[in-house]
Amino acid sequence: MALLWMRRTMQVGAGKPPRNTSAPPLPNEPPTRPPHRYYIGVMLGAVDASHSLSSKCRTAYASILEPYHGWLLKNTFNMVLSAVPSRDEFIARLAPGVKPKHVRRAVCFGDIHECVPLMEEVVAILQQLFEELDLEDKRKS
Repeated sequence: MALLWMRRTMQVGAGKPPRNTSAPPLPNEPPTRPPHRYYIGVMLGAVDASHSLSSKCRTAYASILEPYHGWLLKNTFNMVLSAVPSRDEFIARLAPGVKPKHVRRAVCFGDIHECVPLMEEVVAILQQLFEELDLEDKRKS
């Protein structure tokens, strides 16, 4: 069960929901874009200045995890998501010792672009394993 939720947490994100979920696709999402996961969505949200980091996190949560959550967990997540820091604060926390600001952003964004493909690979392997072993649990918690 812990592996299932670890994979779902990594899987939630700014892209299409994984196969076999009832979550609707995100608006303006190209049909060929691979699914981005929650952590990946958050990291890419830190890089994408078109929306606030908070809205990226809310979209990520709503697209995958929310369908599996009952009333209590949904409300808990909404409360937690209202405490998401600003993009600048988030980046400052990722690289607290790096100054000035433009160098910190460059370092963080470079690391994010390096990390995202690796995380996508891990999530794809986990999803394939769960499908092969029929371990997907669709119940709400």
